[in-house]
Amino acid sequence: MSASQSGRNDLHVTSRWRQIPESALMTWWFQRAASESELRTEAGEQIIILDPGTLNDGPGPDIVDAVIALDGRIESGAVEMHRHAHDWFHHGHDKDEAYQSVILHVVSRVTSGPAIPTLVVGQHRNTDWCIARRELTYRELFLAATDRYREKRNKIQRWQQAVQTSWPVINLGLLDTITYGPYRKKLWQYVRHKYDLFIPLPDTPWRGSRRSRINSGVQIQRVERLIADLPALIPPNLDLIGWSAWEGWWRYNFRLWRIPVTLLREWLINWVIPDTYPEPNEGLALWQQVPLARHYGVEQRMGAYTGWSQVRSALEQQGLLYWWQNGCKPQRCQICPLTKLTVSENLYNTLYDKRLANSSLVNCE
Repeated sequence: MSASQSGRNDLHVTSRWRQIPESALMTWWFQRAASESELRTEAGEQIIILDPGTLNDGPGPDIVDAVIALDGRIESGAVEMHRHAHDWFHHGHDKDEAYQSVILHVVSRVTSGPAIPTLVVGQHRNTDWCIARRELTYRELFLAATDRYREKRNKIQRWQQAVQTSWPVINLGLLDTITYGPYRKKLWQYVRHKYDLFIPLPDTPWRGSRRSRINSGVQIQRVERLIADLPALIPPNLDLIGWSAWEGWWRYNFRLWRIPVTLLREWLINWVIPDTYPEPNEGLALWQQVPLARHYGVEQRMGAYTGWSQVRSALEQQGLLYWWQNGCKPQRCQICPLTKLTVSENLYNTLYDKRLANSSLVNCE
């Protein structure tokens, strides 16, 4: 290929990159950048990405805690993404102290930018596929569900230590389950103030539509009925009667609460089973039997990555949710446990995420 042909191809790729948002630059950074060879800045410095860092959900640079080798010199800090290099000034980053930690500027088009190392992504190909895309085995899914189960057990233990009430934590878990939607935090504050229940505020914000059909007044009425009846209630023993009879007992005896079966099953999966069975193997055996409560919207997307398109049980769904929340959603692609090679290599790397290093997933071989 001649130099002129190569230049035209690079121009074509660069032109295509001009039409897409900054989120595509981030996807390339997390999924492909570390495996690209001969990455160089505009000044010709060689770049080796040792750790792509993590997405920053708050104010400041797009990515924090990244580690790169720049011409053999190890640099750690933040990475900022822009479609055009001059956006650095248009966004006021040159006057913001939070951006002084930026070690690399990643752009899709070269314009007049800041005097920091700049990488032009438009010159590089292979930006549209996931390096971890492969068929997931059932054993790997089981191990992911095991870690998810442990997370739920840890949450229950945190609540037991934090809650200052005579209520069983499992009953408070029902309140936690039914107070979903955009008014979730307000509902919890209402319960804490009116009933003097010192309970933790939701640890995850509502990420669904703000135009929800959920009526806060109806939710408050449901919560008040529960608080009136639930403290004195002695529920059936899940360990003795099994999940199906347990679920049927609740649906029959408390129809007036008007709790949909989907929420009742979410309570069963997320609170009742982990509270009843401290050992994961016993709880996971029940998760294998319990059908899905509802779809969370990520199953189809995860199926495209993992080949697990049919989700039939709570265990399978919880395993996929673990992959999503620990790998795909935060775009921690270079330490994603879907790539066994990456996991085994990084076990001996001090940059490896300690949470995943202690996970069951590293033993999937």
